[in-house]
Amino acid sequence: MKDFIRPLLDVNGDGKLTFDDVLKAIDEIEDGMEHAKSRGVRTAAPGSVIYVQRRLIKHYGIFEGNDKVIHLSYTLKPTVVLPAIIHESSVDDFLEGDPGFQVVDFSDVKWAYSNEETLKRARSRLGEIGYELFTDNCEHFALWCKLGEMRSRQVDDPIHSLPISDQRKYEEK
Repeated sequence: MKDFIRPLLDVNGDGKLTFDDVLKAIDEIEDGMEHAKSRGVRTAAPGSVIYVQRRLIKHYGIFEGNDKVIHLSYTLKPTVVLPAIIHESSVDDFLEGDPGFQVVDFSDVKWAYSNEETLKRARSRLGEIGYELFTDNCEHFALWCKLGEMRSRQVDDPIHSLPISDQRKYEEK
């Protein structure tokens, strides 16, 4: 982890990590988070892959339409946290206080499922229980719905999970 974080914090690029470098990096991350929040939307085409920035991670889901999102997350009740489940929730519940979400653009991915098929695939998994950070998280679910593959750029390439990166355009690696 140290080898991953160090280059991110070395904002001067001189190989030396100073306290000022750390403060500048924190400012850039906070600026990125504010920018991500300020450009969000609250609606999309049904079957769109969407995400919302949550601190240093992105939370993904499939926009269903009619103010609904299908996503994998823990369900909170007043006194208990239930297991992670693929479920439908309101946009407000998905956003958890953020003003809007981002829509991922798959227009350059020729083998992506249509929005209609993506939504059908998401609905077919409603009620599934389980979560595993590295193999079965919300991004794995959303990209399985759209691409047919369990993928997570946040796991495979953690730099993309930072708020200073822009994942609105999905590009093949």
